[in-house]
Amino acid sequence: MRRHNVLFVLFGYLACVAYLSAASNSLFVAQSTMIASPQNKFKNIAAGLTESDGVYLGLFLFEGPDGSKVTVHYKTFKNGSEAQRYFNKQIAKAAKLVERKKQMDTSGKVVGQRAEILVRDDEKTISAILWTEGPKFHEYFSTSRESILELEKVY
Repeated sequence: MRRHNVLFVLFGYLACVAYLSAASNSLFVAQSTMIASPQNKFKNIAAGLTESDGVYLGLFLFEGPDGSKVTVHYKTFKNGSEAQRYFNKQIAKAAKLVERKKQMDTSGKVVGQRAEILVRDDEKTISAILWTEGPKFHEYFSTSRESILELEKVY
């Protein structure tokens, strides 16, 4: 009986979090910390789901060694063309397209697209890097371009 009570309390907590965060279109369901190593100095602050343009995306929030926050969105679509369509939709929202190029795998094969953009958020400019790799879509946001580029290397 006690085990059922613990599960009920956990479910109730998650339901409250979902209800309270519905207004922000984000649902944080976990908080954890990554162990820093010489390759990874980023701390995982939160993880969850978010909704953008009717698409639910996985979400991680990291804190960089300089204190900057990096938001990561990711999703595996049904196929590469759906990922590419969503990628193009995100680029269309950009205040500025800094760079767009083919995304290559380690053998030099083209596996998708990559772009660096600038977006406006409450009167500040935010850097973003997004790419596709087949059906996979990734998007990193931060006020610190350096943190995005560093996190992209290790995550």
